[in-house]
This record gives sequence, structure tokens and C-alpha cells, in this order.
Amino acid sequence: MSALTLLVPNDVPGLQMNKEGNWVAVDYLPNALFVHVGDQIELKYTVECCEVLSNGKYKSVLHRSVVNKERTRFSWAVFCAVHTRL
Repeated sequence: MSALTLLVPNDVPGLQMNKEGNWVAVDYLPNALFVHVGDQIELKYTVECCEVLSNGKYKSVLHRSVVNKERTRFSWAVFCAVHTRL
């Protein structure tokens, strides 16, 4: 579970997000960073000592990557999470 995922993709398509039960391709944007909101920001509950942030105001993103047989797709992901011990 993460708070945010920062994703730096290359120009090979393959990132998809789930929208209303359907998988939708995410367009590549040159020089862009994708920011995925994680469960720790969406939900409101207590994780050991930390309350999660938005009480559902910001929605977690269900996403996946699909394979391209002709070109190599890569992305660099950085996961940011709330530290549960203060």
C-alpha cells in the first residue's frame, strides 16, 4: 500500500487504468510524470498510529501495464508511503 506512485514512462504504450470496470489506455505525454494516488490517501482508517489522509476525496487508481512484443517498454516508479511509526 502506498500514498503516491510517481511514474516516469518511455514512449512505448502499455499503461492502462481501470475506469468504471473497463481497462483504458493512458496516452503517453512527452516529458510528463504520472502521479497515481494510492490507498493511503483515499481511505480513512487507522494504520497503527497514522490516520489516512483524504477520507475518499481523492481516489486510488487501479492500473496495470501490458506487454508490447515489438518494443521494450520501461517505466521508473517511485513509491511514497506514510511511515507508520512516529
